[in-house]
Amino acid sequence: MLGFADVWVLLAYVLTLLVTIGCVIYGWLNWNSDGEMVPPPQEEFVWVEEEEKIEETLG
Repeated sequence: MLGFADVWVLLAYVLTLLVTIGCVIYGWLNWNSDGEMVPPPQEEFVWVEEEEKIEETLG
């Protein structure tokens, strides 16, 4: 089979090519994206406020 010693070697080559093509397509689609930051969830702000209150009480 095309000079490959084993089916798994052929599978490794095919998967490597597919992953490479996938990465190129992903990079092409996201090349000049604005990179908009996703705001953290509201629970994060509540946690930070609670943490600050605890630090104030501890001194």
